[in-house]
Amino acid sequence: MRNRILFLVVLCLSGCSISDSHQPLPDLYKSWKKEGASDNDVKAALLSCGYKDPYTAIVPNISLNTRAGYSLCMQNKGYRYLFGPIICEQNHQVPLPACTKKEG
Repeated sequence: MRNRILFLVVLCLSGCSISDSHQPLPDLYKSWKKEGASDNDVKAALLSCGYKDPYTAIVPNISLNTRAGYSLCMQNKGYRYLFGPIICEQNHQVPLPACTKKEG
């Protein structure tokens, strides 16, 4: 019985530490950074790289390869993605054509 109570206390306390995981995603343009670039510069770069909306990355019916191309374009413009590696820097079972263009 004591172990169950201890388990429940630990479980409840751990819920407090993961509360940030329920926050909405930041606007897409806030996910990319380049030294000296304003918010408007980032938005313009996103649009020129193919993104349809600089505020959201959630777009249905876009292939992973297309998304990879968008992020490579941003990287080639000198931007850095703030939330981990871009798609081409992640391990994929099948290489994406957009990523192989980067290497070749």
